[in-house]
Amino acid sequence: MSDLDLSGIPAGRLRVLARYASSARAQVFQRMPAERGIATLLAFACALQATAQDRRAGRSDMLLTDLLARVESRDKRRRLRTIGDLDVAALLLRDVGRVVLDSAKPEHNLRREIFKQFTREQVEHTVRTVGELARPPENKASE
Repeated sequence: MSDLDLSGIPAGRLRVLARYASSARAQVFQRMPAERGIATLLAFACALQATAQDRRAGRSDMLLTDLLARVESRDKRRRLRTIGDLDVAALLLRDVGRVVLDSAKPEHNLRREIFKQFTREQVEHTVRTVGELARPPENKASE
């Protein structure tokens, strides 16, 4: 059917023929001249094909919407599971920031002062955790 060029036939005429074919009995087609019966059945087949394609596109759209909703839901659940780790890391980095901002601490001994309170491994792990879990703020202007 896709090889046929029906562009010369008005769409309204095709719809009328297809509608007629959908309600006609077999005897009506037997009494029709062969060319008219074939044209009517062809219009009906084209209408059915278009309907099937529309339904298939609708189903594909529904499936994609469902799939995207599942992915989004899974991402939200994962995000909620990791928020506690992110909080712990953020609090440790806050404490490191307090040491950095403490004007009573000499700047030339700042690293030594930080590593007095926190091990290097703690700070490295915390920085990695924040790097893995933190998300940049969404750009609302581009939406």
